[in-house]
Amino acid sequence: MKRMDYEKIISHIHNVRYGGLPTHYPSLVSWEENIDPQKANYTWKKFFNSDSREPFSIYINIPFCKSKCKFCYIDVLSSKEVPEEYCSLLEKEMEIYKNLGAKRKKVDSVYIGGGTPNLLTSMQLKRLLKSLNSNFDLSSCRQIIMEANPGMFDRDKIEIAASFGVNAITMGIQSFDEDVSAENNRTQNIDDFFFILDLLKHKNIRINLDLLIGLTKNPQIFRKDIKFLLKAKPDQIHLYRLRPLNESFTGEQKDLLIKLQNKFFQFLLKDGYRRIDEDSCSFSGESINIQGSPDYHVYSTILGLGINAMGHVFNKMRYRNANSISQYRKKISSGFIPVHSGIFITEEQEIRHYCIIGLSNGKVSMMDMSKKFSNKAIRKILIELEKMHKKDIIAKAKTGYCIKGDTDFFNIFLSLYEKKYLTKIANKYGYWK
Repeated sequence: MKRMDYEKIISHIHNVRYGGLPTHYPSLVSWEENIDPQKANYTWKKFFNSDSREPFSIYINIPFCKSKCKFCYIDVLSSKEVPEEYCSLLEKEMEIYKNLGAKRKKVDSVYIGGGTPNLLTSMQLKRLLKSLNSNFDLSSCRQIIMEANPGMFDRDKIEIAASFGVNAITMGIQSFDEDVSAENNRTQNIDDFFFILDLLKHKNIRINLDLLIGLTKNPQIFRKDIKFLLKAKPDQIHLYRLRPLNESFTGEQKDLLIKLQNKFFQFLLKDGYRRIDEDSCSFSGESINIQGSPDYHVYSTILGLGINAMGHVFNKMRYRNANSISQYRKKISSGFIPVHSGIFITEEQEIRHYCIIGLSNGKVSMMDMSKKFSNKAIRKILIELEKMHKKDIIAKAKTGYCIKGDTDFFNIFLSLYEKKYLTKIANKYGYWK
C-alpha cells in the first residue's frame, strides 16, 4: 500500500513559502482552480461592511520587466513598457472594489510590487496613484512602498511618487558590477545610482537595497559590493542567497553561501546596522516594509490587484488573480473581481496558519492569540498544541508554547497541517512511496 511522502510534501510547502511569495495556509499549491467569483465578491462585500479589527492593506502587481533575470523565479512578463491597457484594467479592478464598499475601510499600507513598477511612465505612475486614492480610503495609510530599478527612475517619477505619499522604496540591485548584471540578463544602469539615492533621501523616502549572494565568486566584486553598500547607507539591506532554478545546491555549496552572507553582515554590523533576520538588517533593527513580515500576514486582510496578485480576507478566503492579460481582461469585463485560484477558509484554519508561523519563528503567545481569535478556535487549536507538547515537539512556556532547540519545521508542519491538504498535494505532484 502506498504511503504519502511527507518529507517531499512539506519540503514543497516550505520551498513555496520561501520562494518570494507571501505565506498562506493552506499552501497555494493546494488551492482550487476557478473559484466562484460571485462568492469571492460577496466575501469582500461582507468584509467591507464588517467591523473586523485586523489591518487592511493593498498589494498591487506590476508584472512587467524589460527582460527577465536568469536567477528570477517570479512570474514576470518581458516588455519594454507597461501596456496602457494594463493600467486601464487596474483602474477598472479598483472600481469593482469601490463598488463593493472598499472606501468603508481605512487602508493601513500599500505595496506596489512586480516586476518593475517604475517601468511605468511618469503619467502612468500618476494615474495609478490617483486611482488608488480615488477608490480607497488612504487617510490613515502608514506606508506606500514601491519596488524599483534605480536605472528607471528620474526626478519626475520621484516627485510624483512623493506627492502621492510614497514613503519607502525597495531596489533590487543584486550586484553593483555591470558585468555580473549583464551575465544574468539584468537590465540595470547604476551610473546615476547615487544621484537617485540623494533625490529619494531628500524626499524623506526610506530605502531598502537587495543584493544577491552567489552571483559571482570573484572576491574583488564582493568587496566592491560591500564598498558601494556602505557608501549608500540605505535604511535597510536584504542579502539573499542565490536559489538555483532547475537544480539543487549541494550541502557544501549552501554552507559556502551562508558563510559569504554572514561575512557580508559582519561588515554591515560594524557600520551600525542591526540584524533583523536571516536575510536582512537595518539601522533600527526593524523592517521598513510593513507587509514584509510573516506576522503581518497572519493577522491582516490584504487586497491583491493586478495579474497574478495574491490576497486574502482574514478567516474567510485566500486567492490569486488571473495569470494572463487575456484572462484578466475577460474577468474584469464580467464585473466580478478577477480571481482565478483560491480557497475559502474558516477561523480554525486561520489559527493553524498563525501557529505554524509563530512556532516557525520560535513561539506562540496565548495572550496575543486571545486578541485575534475566538475562544472556540483557541480551544480547538490548544488540543493540537498539547499533542505536540506530549510528543516533545514543542515546550510549554509561561506565555504560551515555544520550540525546543533548533526549529523543527518538518514536525511543526506535519502536526498542524490538515491531512486533506497534504493528500491533495501528494496527489497533485505524485508524492507517494
